[in-house]
Amino acid sequence: MTPYITRVLAQQIVNTVKDLCGQNVNFIDCSGTIFANTAESRIGMFHEIGQQAATMQRQPDWIWN
Repeated sequence: MTPYITRVLAQQIVNTVKDLCGQNVNFIDCSGTIFANTAESRIGMFHEIGQQAATMQRQPDWIWN
């Protein structure tokens, strides 16, 4: 069984995170497609940096800690 996050759950996560931190949030799949976002107009768009991060074997240096 492969665990996965549904679009509905991903949208709930981004909405909750935005409520907590006040920042826009993306949820990006491994192909770089935004499938949940606090800005609904971005859903379905390609996110190049997100795709690069998803394919790296380590945390990228440019991720904020």
